[in-house]
Amino acid sequence: MEKDDLKYLQAFKFPNKVMRSQTKILEYILKLKGKVYVAFSGGVDSTVLLDMVCRVWASLEEYREQPLTVIFADTGNEFMAIRRFVVEFCAICEKRHGIKIDLIKARNKEINFYKIPSTVGYPVVSKKVSRMVRDIRTWCREIMAAHHIEGALTREVFERIIVEYEPEMTHTIRLYFTGITSKGKTCKSRKLPRKWYKLCYAPFEVSEKCCDLIKKDPCKAEAKKRKLYGLVATMASDSKQRESAYLATGCNSFNGSRTKSQPMGFWFTDDVTEYLRTYSLEYCKEVYGDICPPGSSNRFTKEQHTGCKLCLFGCHLEATPNRIQRLAETEPKMYDFAIRKEDGLNYGEVMDYLGVPYKTEGGSNE
Repeated sequence: MEKDDLKYLQAFKFPNKVMRSQTKILEYILKLKGKVYVAFSGGVDSTVLLDMVCRVWASLEEYREQPLTVIFADTGNEFMAIRRFVVEFCAICEKRHGIKIDLIKARNKEINFYKIPSTVGYPVVSKKVSRMVRDIRTWCREIMAAHHIEGALTREVFERIIVEYEPEMTHTIRLYFTGITSKGKTCKSRKLPRKWYKLCYAPFEVSEKCCDLIKKDPCKAEAKKRKLYGLVATMASDSKQRESAYLATGCNSFNGSRTKSQPMGFWFTDDVTEYLRTYSLEYCKEVYGDICPPGSSNRFTKEQHTGCKLCLFGCHLEATPNRIQRLAETEPKMYDFAIRKEDGLNYGEVMDYLGVPYKTEGGSNE
């Protein structure tokens, strides 16, 4: 698919978008003979997706008597209200559409989010930056081992390594520092911004792996065990990475283990709120609040996104109170656990290092 094709689809009027998405859902279910599941996080995007899939499923005489499988990634890092809503909304869908839903809670039995910081690393800034930092730190430690450089990976050691051992950089590490590929082409998007060099010698580990370990991998394992293929609520407008993925496959991809449907791929976030209004669809109001009027800067009066409540990706870009500060009000015990160092997650030290505020008015936050 070309980018102009995507723009054409994105320009559809809302009723036409719904119709096209439901057609793609129908095509996917029929092509795979009902061997599908819906990835449901409890967020508004996947809430809309689940409702559309249920409508299509209920219309199919061949499948409506069979349970529709819904997989929820139970990371333990969701808002408590979202966890309740997942169960409640599945029950609503069963009653409203006259179908049965098989709700699967996918978990990594070996590790949960609360072990991620100490064993894998903190998810900070963005997935891309965290991946680059993790790779650079690994390479630096390999250099330290090979050249018998003792001690911790401090700023001084880091700066010495990238100058003195620059000839030993792999193509990937050199790309991260220079933005120049092995073929001599400029690729600025793969260059680590200098302001984040400090993460390469931070007193804590950094990693992007948490999403794979506690969300994607458990869901894939449950789907593989049942020989099912997923429908997801990702949209090209979410990010450049998701736009590229959508352009590569369109709504439906039937490609072996990579078979996947993203029937809302050409939607915008405003289409999601329009669906909620048009169909008076339930969503997790306890977390999102009310829908803001059209033209507002925000979609909802409370949280704009849900996902993992302790994820620090993008937190440095938020106005105060940021997601961690807001957690002090919605889940104060979890906030205290996250911030404290002793028997906690040590977010206070990490956010201080990043220059991201976490203290709240009237709280000790020590």
